[in-house]
Amino acid sequence: MRGPWNRPLAFVVNGAEVSLDAVRGHLQSRGWARWQLPNRVEVIDQIPVTSVGKFDKKALRARLEAPNAKSEATAGRHPENRNADTPQ
Repeated sequence: MRGPWNRPLAFVVNGAEVSLDAVRGHLQSRGWARWQLPNRVEVIDQIPVTSVGKFDKKALRARLEAPNAKSEATAGRHPENRNADTPQ
């Protein structure tokens, strides 16, 4: 799923304090291109699903907009979201 500024992000289910660096490192080791790597990690208890069992993207997006959402953000071109991989 893409987050603010159309950058990739990852939702991790029951990820006991997983770090952004750990997720990015794992995906890089599996051959993901740098532009595909998430710049933000959201830890959630479970993936919300619709009545037919598909991922509920609207619920995930609403979670991102919630004021108390816990995340590790380091992405984008915004001052509060810096990333060494993204040219400034």
